[in-house]
Amino acid sequence: MVKLMQRQYSQTQRTLVSLPPTKPLGDRVSPGLIIKNYADWPYKIIYSSDGVDASTAINYLNSFYDSHPEIPIFRRPNLIHVAGKYVIGRISSDAKVKSQAENDLVIRS
Repeated sequence: MVKLMQRQYSQTQRTLVSLPPTKPLGDRVSPGLIIKNYADWPYKIIYSSDGVDASTAINYLNSFYDSHPEIPIFRRPNLIHVAGKYVIGRISSDAKVKSQAENDLVIRS
């Protein structure tokens, strides 16, 4: 078991950046079909069964990306899950939050 610590955060970020860019769809998509955020594919998840607390993890992430501003948002993880502790999700700029009264799922840490 690897505990997700600062070194592991840096290693996983570098691994995600090394993924090849998404190739253009060209003729492989039906005309009129619009695929939002295609450049953000594949969905990138970092999982660990143990790790530092959420605020420390966020500090690690902020520090890493402050030092690497050349890494675009869409090359960063969509989700970081440390089992039983927290989930950190990257929200798209067009996301909307709905109330519980509308029977939507609400995730709390």
